[in-house]
Amino acid sequence: MLPTLANLSLNQTAVVRTDATGDDEREVVLAAVALDGHALRHASAAFKNDREVVLAAVTQNGEALRHASEDLKNDREVVLAAVAQNGLVLRWAPEALKNDRAFVLAAVAQNGEVLGHVHDALVEDREVMLAAVTQNGLALRYAWRWAALKNDREVVLAAVAQNGKALEYASEALQNDFRVRLAAATSHRSPNLAAMGAALNDIERELKVLLPKTVVDETDEMRSSRMDRLEAYSVVLGRLSAVKVQPNGPLDLKLQGLVELLHHPQNGMHVRPYKRDFKDLAGDEDGVRPSKQLRAEAEAHALSTGQSMRRACVFLGA
Repeated sequence: MLPTLANLSLNQTAVVRTDATGDDEREVVLAAVALDGHALRHASAAFKNDREVVLAAVTQNGEALRHASEDLKNDREVVLAAVAQNGLVLRWAPEALKNDRAFVLAAVAQNGEVLGHVHDALVEDREVMLAAVTQNGLALRYAWRWAALKNDREVVLAAVAQNGKALEYASEALQNDFRVRLAAATSHRSPNLAAMGAALNDIERELKVLLPKTVVDETDEMRSSRMDRLEAYSVVLGRLSAVKVQPNGPLDLKLQGLVELLHHPQNGMHVRPYKRDFKDLAGDEDGVRPSKQLRAEAEAHALSTGQSMRRACVFLGA
């Protein structure tokens, strides 16, 4: 007697070990692999060559691809479903598919580490690399042989925004770039505290130039521009204040010192927590007239992402 569907989660293995291929058995096997794709390894050869069964298995767990028949391991739809669930299973796919750009793009979008299992020509492909580092910033390490990729601002910004530790795999020029450092320092997944320290040092040097006591013979236009920059840095410091650091440690003290400096009455700056979730959204290109505060936030966003001021202002609704 076949187990009931209610017992499948505890008894998938016993269910699929049957050699029967009748309609009832097939329905139970389908239900079993939908709960646990690995159960396919216990199925009969007939079920391992059943396209619907295998699709259900790899959709639940991409690693089930290794248990499919050789014919289905060469089936584009089956392999695509598998790599969409787990990009690393591309290593079990035929060589022809490992060299298939569409398949590799689907795989790296699911797991950037799949770059370690594809041909060099696709690792060097900018679109493939960008998709990979957007999913897993540390995949940037696979670009070590291609200077153009390591020095590509968009690729590196995407990588460090996803994982700040990816900064070490960027070119030296971009490792020293303020916007890239800021993106690495404020990465949601893994903030790079060394990059945060470097960014704070960059801001400190800028403030020595921008603060009133260092300014002489300033026109109204120059003052307006300087105040805009100061407000932008106040927002950047607010963003950095959201990064978790050791209380009263070197970074915390450095940050507090710069915040207090900007908060001084002579500057009129007020740093607040950086809460706005800036995203790359399209908007109307005409009629952008940002208020002073919104312009400061937009400039801070532009500093950290490399976006144009126009696009940042449009998103802010200025």
